[in-house]
Amino acid sequence: KLIGSVFQDPRSQFYTTTTTDEVAFGCENLAIGTEQVRERTDALFDEPQLTQLKDRSIFKISSGEKQKIAIASIRAMQPDIYVFDEPSANLDMVAIGELKATMLALKAEGKTIIISEHRLYYLMDMIDRLIVIGNGAVAADFTDGEWMNIPEKLRWREPLRTFDLSDFSETLPIASCDIQEETSVAATAEDFNIIRKHFTLSADTLRIGYAGKPLIQNISFQAKSGEVIGVTGKNGIGKTTFARTLCGLIKQISGTICIDGEKIKQRKRRSLFSFVMQDPDYQLFAESALDELKIGQKETEWINLKAMGILTNLGLSDYADTHPMALSAGQKQRLTIGACIMKDSKAIIMDEPTSGLDGKNMNRLSRLTSELAHQDKIIFLISHDYEFLAQTCTRILNFADGGDTDDFPLTPEALPKLLRLLSGGDFS
Repeated sequence: KLIGSVFQDPRSQFYTTTTTDEVAFGCENLAIGTEQVRERTDALFDEPQLTQLKDRSIFKISSGEKQKIAIASIRAMQPDIYVFDEPSANLDMVAIGELKATMLALKAEGKTIIISEHRLYYLMDMIDRLIVIGNGAVAADFTDGEWMNIPEKLRWREPLRTFDLSDFSETLPIASCDIQEETSVAATAEDFNIIRKHFTLSADTLRIGYAGKPLIQNISFQAKSGEVIGVTGKNGIGKTTFARTLCGLIKQISGTICIDGEKIKQRKRRSLFSFVMQDPDYQLFAESALDELKIGQKETEWINLKAMGILTNLGLSDYADTHPMALSAGQKQRLTIGACIMKDSKAIIMDEPTSGLDGKNMNRLSRLTSELAHQDKIIFLISHDYEFLAQTCTRILNFADGGDTDDFPLTPEALPKLLRLLSGGDFS
């Protein structure tokens, strides 16, 4: 009754099958009267950011929309203390702005708010205290804005994200970041005689969606091997559906996907492209990390050597015999990427790969992504994370309402445009 918790993975706190029932459930569990439950639930769904989510299936909304419902379900119970675990991890910047407004309103009501978070920029003018945890202890404890005096160079040596997105006047020199235990896959292709071959991926007038109902229409683009393409757009616009279509998990409604001008059918795309899901637990099946890389491969000494080499380059060699579910979230993610390398996929699509990552691991992933691109792969990064996109991508593919697609190279001069797109044109 006193403390409401919003988990990082909202699915782990859901109990019902519809959004409206979920928001009401906590109040019902506290034996609050029926009329009061209805009033609280209706009041929340009257808010602009939740109106479109009323009476929806929990299973048919995006991860960011699930996060909104999880937060609303706690707000309905009106506790005195709110504990948020990575609340921005699955949200676009517009939704993060709405989350910030909600937190400010709760603060104005005298509520206590505790936030475990890696994305810091939206909190800097709102928090009263910043505690940095490291090596199982409090590494630093700042009050009264003292954290703003930490030199930017020192912040990058700590697991801290940037405090101010407007400071990104140019892409960050990732190679200059002080990162220990660097991940490197640069040697993988040479070590295992993977044949590099330049190619072009193209899509022509794609219409994608489910059950014949299009989410995004008339997508046309060309991508060359070696490109890192950020796929952006608000929550629920269809980015994950685009990824699932591209790698053959679902069929497009119409349009074509080609490699070097040759039409590639759905089944063939499954063998050529790989999809790293936002939650790697869905993609891990074997009894050990080593066995995970060998799924679908014939058991030979060559395959064992290749798999161990990839684990080594991903910093996972010490976990070769470890069950994948015993790994950390970042290690699981690297393991799923390793499976893509083992498969020698032409294109790799990652869905919100920096969800829950601190600054150090975000930089490690950025370096890994760049090195994969240098092996003549095409990397698609579905992300709302401006910091990550700014220092990693060479190009942006932005999906907007009405089926409009904005496709542009990501140069330092284009960073303000990217920030405007991610923030809905209202960044301050």
